[in-house]
Amino acid sequence: MDYLTWGEMLLLITLVMSIFLCLSKSFLDRDYYAIWSPMTCISITYIYYCVIGPLIELTHGSVVILRGIDHRPYFFDAWLGALLSYLGVWLGFAVCNVKIRTAASFTADNKLLLKNARMVFFIAVGLLILLFGAGSMVKLRFWEYSADAGVGGYSGSFSGYAMQAIVFFISASLLAFIPFLRKQGAAWFVAIFVVTFSLFVNFGFRWRLVVLFYALVSVFHLEKRVKLNLKLGISLLLALLLLVGGMAIARSYGRGMRMERLEGVKAGELIDNAMTEAACFLASGFIINKYQDTFDHSGFDFLVNAISAPVPRALWPDKPDGSYIGGPIMSLYGGNRGTGQAALNYAEYFMAFGWYGVIIFPFLMGLFLKRCWLWYIANKSNDYAIIMISLINGMMYMWVSRGYFSLFLTLFILVCLPVWILHRRDGKKKRLAAEEEAF
Repeated sequence: MDYLTWGEMLLLITLVMSIFLCLSKSFLDRDYYAIWSPMTCISITYIYYCVIGPLIELTHGSVVILRGIDHRPYFFDAWLGALLSYLGVWLGFAVCNVKIRTAASFTADNKLLLKNARMVFFIAVGLLILLFGAGSMVKLRFWEYSADAGVGGYSGSFSGYAMQAIVFFISASLLAFIPFLRKQGAAWFVAIFVVTFSLFVNFGFRWRLVVLFYALVSVFHLEKRVKLNLKLGISLLLALLLLVGGMAIARSYGRGMRMERLEGVKAGELIDNAMTEAACFLASGFIINKYQDTFDHSGFDFLVNAISAPVPRALWPDKPDGSYIGGPIMSLYGGNRGTGQAALNYAEYFMAFGWYGVIIFPFLMGLFLKRCWLWYIANKSNDYAIIMISLINGMMYMWVSRGYFSLFLTLFILVCLPVWILHRRDGKKKRLAAEEEAF
């Protein structure tokens, strides 16, 4: 392994100790649900991207090449950004302490949950057919196929939102999972899960798979009211890493998995391929180091882009298009060589307001997440509260790892919206029924 400088070692040790303290506090808490706060998924994501990934890269030598550029000189900036942003979100989470009104806490009828799961699932299937045509059902096969099935579906101005709404499959899976845990509706859960898993593998949606599996494990523990088994948790994480590594080798976007590519592949190779996401960490340090020498800080452009995203371009031809982040990254990497390069969220916040942004926006996110967590605690007997916090937990992986706030906000709203609407609707029905009965 290439030797770390004293500064890099200090940053890395401080980051690891901060994450360890946060996770230990939750794990040792006497409440079964404490470990399932959003901070846990955030912590695991930082370990994956900012600790394990970079250290593995350093085992390959003193030169770390990404897109033709040696990124080894920028590890200090990347680790400093990671540390400040992690401490920022943890501080925001720690200081927020608001009183949350308890909603109608109830254990929903399994038939109702299954009915809602089917409704959300069929909406998602309808959107899939709208996008890719009736032949798109061949995409349920996660092994490779030769036909270009379903090509030629809807491609209008809202096609992008329809595509992102595929995350409805995650919501449907969680809605069906609770009845499954209560030994009802097994066939529906298995059907919805298999369809969801197959689609995500087929499209190469690795981060969506992470969100799906993390949210399912979260629902399991919160519904069963059991504390996390550490050995089981580590085993599941390793299994997920192997799956992600296998997808990196065998996937062919939109055409399924080429299973023959996995012949003879060992577990170590799968883990190595699962760690290719370290590129996001490398790019973050490079962007932070080079950005302010060439560009002015973009200010609130990332928020303006996120807020304006739902407005059709037909109504607002000049609406922001994300060039505030895509343009500089392309320029820093020398043009087309930077196409598609992702960075971690704190790189985007640095582009907005420098080091102040790296601290302030994670802090504000911490405040928001703590409010969500307190809402769950106040309503932890409500099945929809369990599903909502599990969705939020899973989406924290995307928030940290995909430094494009506009896309995160869109997907966060889409994945949570069906469950929130159902929660409000069914809660209102229960209150009305209780009032009629009392009357």
